[in-house]
Amino acid sequence: MYWIPKEGERDEDNAGRSLSLTGNKTEAMKSPDGTIIAMVSKSTFDKCQMEGTCLLADGTLANLANSKDYFKVVDRKAMPMGEGSKQNPLRLFTSVASNDLPYGTTIVVSELKNRRLPNGKIHNGCVRVEDGGWSFGGRFCLVIKF
Repeated sequence: MYWIPKEGERDEDNAGRSLSLTGNKTEAMKSPDGTIIAMVSKSTFDKCQMEGTCLLADGTLANLANSKDYFKVVDRKAMPMGEGSKQNPLRLFTSVASNDLPYGTTIVVSELKNRRLPNGKIHNGCVRVEDGGWSFGGRFCLVIKF
């Protein structure tokens, strides 16, 4: 699963160790044209880059833009879970990222079928490829969790 890291809160590194998304704001999150979106700590920058989407302390939702080195501000009302690879809104518990399955592919995940979601609804097990990723190769899917 992947999730939206929140600046100023606790998170985990890739090995599952606890880390804080705080510290000296030494890293510039830049847009493709070089505009600085925000200055953040190295731990925050690294998590935003790894996950592709992050929520900054001021409420700005930032998303990777065109590469793993640049970000853009995302409209939280239009895309509260972030933006997918086709400038589409990602959807909680149904959007997945995959580099080896075509965009729009529907997949049944048996582990999700009949699971109760936080809103009380029951998941039907179906997810849809709506994103890709730079940090993983083929044969991999990520489900959004917030």
